Amino acid sequence: MNNIPKSKLVLTVINCGFNRFAAPETLMRALELLNYLGALDDDGNLTDVGSVMAEFPLDPQLAKMLIKSCSFNCSNEILSITAMLSGTLAQVDDLNYLFLMGMKKWWNTFLFSL
Repeated sequence: MNNIPKSKLVLTVINCGFNRFAAPETLMRALELLNYLGALDDDGNLTDVGSVMAEFPLDPQLAKMLIKSCSFNCSNEILSITAMLSGTLAQVDDLNYLFLMGMKKWWNTFLFSL
């Protein structure tokens, strides 16, 4: 199961009729979004950026924004924006901010170790 590209797994689910909760068009839009963000290549395989994005417990757009913020030296600001956008106001607390700061430290370490 680990060797199956995630997009092919989604397409298999669509074709097998297990998509009672989501329309095939919705799943295809999700795959197109992941491809647009660079998380999937044209063959539907997870890219290196997609692997990093998958590690974040965030929506794909927010994960990509957080990753790209390192290139523009605005990680602190993007972390604050991501914390505000990733949940309701009640969920945005010091613990979320500390988690995202830890992820920033991990990402910077990972980025500079390449």
